[in-house]
Amino acid sequence: MLDVTVRYAAFFAALKRPSTGVCHCWRVTRLDGVEYLFTDHDEEIIISVTGGDPGGSPTLSDLLTFSPIHSFAATATKKSASFAVDNLSIIGTIDAETVSTGFNEADVLGELFSDADIDIWLCCWTDLEAGLMPLKKGTLGTMTFRTSGFEAEMRGLSERLQRKVHRVYSLECDAVLGDSRCGVTLTGSPGFTRAVTVGVVTDNRTFEVDLAEAENWAQYGLAAFIGGGNAGLSREIINHVAAGGSPGTAQITLLVPMPFDVQAGDTLNVVAGCDKTAATCIAKFANIVNFRGFPLIPLLETVGDTPDAR
Repeated sequence: MLDVTVRYAAFFAALKRPSTGVCHCWRVTRLDGVEYLFTDHDEEIIISVTGGDPGGSPTLSDLLTFSPIHSFAATATKKSASFAVDNLSIIGTIDAETVSTGFNEADVLGELFSDADIDIWLCCWTDLEAGLMPLKKGTLGTMTFRTSGFEAEMRGLSERLQRKVHRVYSLECDAVLGDSRCGVTLTGSPGFTRAVTVGVVTDNRTFEVDLAEAENWAQYGLAAFIGGGNAGLSREIINHVAAGGSPGTAQITLLVPMPFDVQAGDTLNVVAGCDKTAATCIAKFANIVNFRGFPLIPLLETVGDTPDAR
């Protein structure tokens, strides 16, 4: 078992010195590997994550540079010996200071920080050779936006123990269209991806595109913008109907509005939708061999059926 009094002996010694100054250091690592290093100190912190080794001598290998940022704050950090989920909240604003570190509004609204890993350390900025003391490790959860900024939930490691990771029996397929379990090829010919351009815009949720496919072809599909203010962002399509204009024009409605203005001329890829039923898997994708649902499960109204006594 790790003896923290030995492992972090240099850090504890630094805390006991007169006029010790402490600050927090944060590391946010997105699922795509992009890393952000922040500190609430008023100057840049260049320090080793490991700090003192078990023998007590400091090591400054693997230096990290934490940029000062003052628009983030966190609630109290709580730890428990049980398996209870020990979450905390991170409150912040996106201003010029945060944008200068690469943390921008488009990436947040594009949900690129979903499930990102977060490490929080305590740092003695008066004695950087003491290293960092780990306070908390977890993942980024729900982000709620307000007029004055945002609030993000940081979930402790024990939160993962509450996630359901097993499969369940259901009539519908539980694969994602185009993934390795589904096996459908979305690109190429004929493929199920269409490059389109935005025409008439009703709002950031409903607009027309030059899509010649039949109605409902893109329902439950994906709209992935490649041009305009929403470039790089995607949203699920909840409705696809023929538009009243010229032939080959469709009106699509997104499940959630795009965060930035959708304008005529914006380009995007529209991916076909799948309602997860066996009938659609056969008729639309000819892929019943990879269907991941259980369409022969008895329905509730048939479970209680018994032979007719007469």
